Amino acid sequence: MAPFAAWLFGEALTPSRLLALLLGLAGVALTMPWSGQPRGTASGAALALTAAAGLAAATLIIKHIGPAVDALTATAWQYLLGALPLLAASAVLERAAPVLWTPRFVAGLLFLGLVGSAGASWMWYVLVRDGELIWLNALTLLTPAFALLLALVLYREPLPPSGLVGVAAVLGGVTWLGWPRGSRARR
Repeated sequence: MAPFAAWLFGEALTPSRLLALLLGLAGVALTMPWSGQPRGTASGAALALTAAAGLAAATLIIKHIGPAVDALTATAWQYLLGALPLLAASAVLERAAPVLWTPRFVAGLLFLGLVGSAGASWMWYVLVRDGELIWLNALTLLTPAFALLLALVLYREPLPPSGLVGVAAVLGGVTWLGWPRGSRARR
């Protein structure tokens, strides 16, 4: 996304910033095979790449239309319009399962729906609208690093050296990009 941010929105993609992003991306690549488990299928990889491309395209569109559209309105329409084809597909492809509407289930559903999903989408919209895409792009690289660290802390999953090096590379790349000289380039 960083090259598009530079091309479409005039954000500064200096050689130093590009190296920082590449270091973070290399770190993500090092964290991927850490489990030693099968890495999935070609169709799974294609779906993941398609989802990433869709998110990148949506982020560029949000940056373009962001100032003209209210963030809450855009988020609400995104969820309403996205729910319709999913509802239709589920009616055709899924079989109905009984749901126990306990207070705990409803609380969890509301939290995940409002805070974890719609709230996070609204926040992303605001950040993209008001922020710099190259910096936000770098922050997304932290996701697998945090996932590995949480797996280590919460579930005591082992973190082999390649995963540790990957996490360090991601943290190093993001820190490098956000270092004060990088923030002067963003202004």
